[in-house]
Amino acid sequence: MTLLDGRVAIISGIGPGMGRDAALACAREGARVVLAARTPSKVESVAAEIESLGAEALPVVTDVTDLAQIDHLIASTIKLSVLLMFWLIMLLGNLPLRH
Repeated sequence: MTLLDGRVAIISGIGPGMGRDAALACAREGARVVLAARTPSKVESVAAEIESLGAEALPVVTDVTDLAQIDHLIASTIKLSVLLMFWLIMLLGNLPLRH
């Protein structure tokens, strides 16, 4: 078990530097990482790096100075968490019961 297992980290300012490094560190510690930046190529590139580590990344093009885009970022994050929770419930619901 690692420090961030089962957690979701939202990292903004993805690009070369601290945002990218923070995202990779969170992924290495077990977090599902939501990436936010204005440049699509940057979020996609860091998402690919995270996925190459075997972790999960959700790239969301976001300008954090735009409240509507922040709403979209949060909604995307919640959707990711709800879908994973639903998948887990479905998985557990299909396990054979022991008597």
